[in-house]
Order: sequence, then structure tokens, then C-alpha cells
Amino acid sequence: MTCGGPSVPEIAAVFERVLDQALDSRQVRDALDRANGVLDREQLRIRAVGARTAITAAAAVEYRQYAEYQEYVGARCTPTGPAGPARDGRALPPPAVLLPGVCAVVAAGLLATGYGLRVFDGRPYIGGGFVTAGLLVGALAVGAAAADLVWAWATAPRGEAEAGPADARSERETREAREAWELALLERGVVPFLLGRVEEALMGEQLPKRPVP
Repeated sequence: MTCGGPSVPEIAAVFERVLDQALDSRQVRDALDRANGVLDREQLRIRAVGARTAITAAAAVEYRQYAEYQEYVGARCTPTGPAGPARDGRALPPPAVLLPGVCAVVAAGLLATGYGLRVFDGRPYIGGGFVTAGLLVGALAVGAAAADLVWAWATAPRGEAEAGPADARSERETREAREAWELALLERGVVPFLLGRVEEALMGEQLPKRPVP
């Protein structure tokens, strides 16, 4: 997937490719044959390159459509990774991520305190309370971690199913818009320009020469 609109190098490359295609077309080759050396292929190419801005304006509507699709695809490009958003846009919120870890730390502290009091302090009833609290918090940590796993398992496949067809459709529409632009550039821009220059050269050759005084 390409991010952002068409770049200047891309536009230039498309124009050069379409120009070569036009110069190799039957219409232009036949016109050059009729010119009988008045204008050759390289001269025609130089004139077309010099008039690139005017030629590409003939396909401005298709180009704008393609650029809009490119901008849309570019807007969908988002950074991914450990610190980036999830691909399906439903990353776990920070509290849900932190809760199992915090609960595990608290549970470990309570259990350590409880067993320490039972062994060294001689007051098992106080230590037993800490141990019970630690077990409860530990169970909460396990439950939170299990819930996170279930949530990730349930949402990740659905996110891919939703994003996949949309991404494929965007890629296809962008490709079709580019093909429409290139076709319009060829048929309404480059080929008519080349044929026009050949006709102008022929007309100039057929005009009667003014006598030199």
C-alpha cells in the first residue's frame, strides 16, 4: 500500500511511459511515415516533453480522482509496533494492560507478609489474614489476565476480517483510478498532441515558399 498522493517523480515516470506507448502506437507511426522525414520520432519526443504540463492537463479529472484515492490510502497508513495502535484499532486500554501486573505484585507482597508474620511473629491469625488477602488478589490477577487473553482472541480475528476487504478494495480502486488516468493521458493528451505536431509540420512543408527578393 502506497501512502500519500502521487509524487512528482511518479508523475514524470508515468508521462514518460505513456509517451513511449504513444510513439509506438500505429497512429503515430503512420503519421511519421506520411511526414517522410519532415519530423522524426526524437524531435516529436522533445516537443512532447517540453509541453508536458499542457498535455497532462487533458487528463486532469482522472488525475484528481487518482490523487484522491492515494490520499485516502495514505490516511489509512498508521504506525504499528509495541507502542503503536493495534491493526484493527482496538488496542487494550492501559488499565486493562496494567491491572494483572499490579494485582500480581500486590498479591506477592501480601503473601510474603502473611507467611512472614505466621512464621516469625507468632500471631498466625494476623498472618492468615494477609495470606487470604494475597490469595484473593492473586486470583483477581489471574482472572484479569485470562480476560485480556479472551478479549484479544475474540477481537483480533474480527479486526482482520473487517480491515482486510476494505484494504483490498482501496488498493483495487486506487489501481483502477491510476489506469483510468494513464488511459486518459494517452488518448486525450499525448496521442492528439503528437498527431497535431506532425500535421503542423506537414502543413508547413506544403506551404508555398516565398521567393527571395
